[in-house]
Amino acid sequence: MAGTSRTAWSGFPAAHHRQIEERRIAQEKQRAEEQKKEMAERAEKFQERAAALERLSYALDGLLIRPCASEAELRAEGRALHHCVGSYAANHASGATAILFIRRASAPDEPFFTLEFDEKRLEVRQNRGLRNCDRTPEVEAFEKAWLKFVRAQNRKRRKKAA
Repeated sequence: MAGTSRTAWSGFPAAHHRQIEERRIAQEKQRAEEQKKEMAERAEKFQERAAALERLSYALDGLLIRPCASEAELRAEGRALHHCVGSYAANHASGATAILFIRRASAPDEPFFTLEFDEKRLEVRQNRGLRNCDRTPEVEAFEKAWLKFVRAQNRKRRKKAA
């Protein structure tokens, strides 16, 4: 660095930090835009899933079951019942699993139990209530009747397709 004055380099650290900060801001903006796009895509997938799973809706003896309608609803369910269903958003949206809500007919918007369903095997993977509690006898009987309904409905759909 012979012949280079110290004053020529004195502004370099500040310029370098400014450039790094501008790059960080641009990257954050890009990430935010990507996240916004992903959320919009997932919201659309949630709507499609809710429509496709509506056939699984059912009511009996003061209980009802219906598909999850949105990611916000799924996360609210997890917070209200103090369990991890909110982390299933991507799997539900992609069709890897199906999340349905069991409600009391008298309080259809109040979280009660959350059911994870395997659509291919027509089996319940799990069904949990407040703080991950297991099914009550009432919910277990409802689940059994609902599964019978779903499987009968599936047989009818297969006969029509054949």
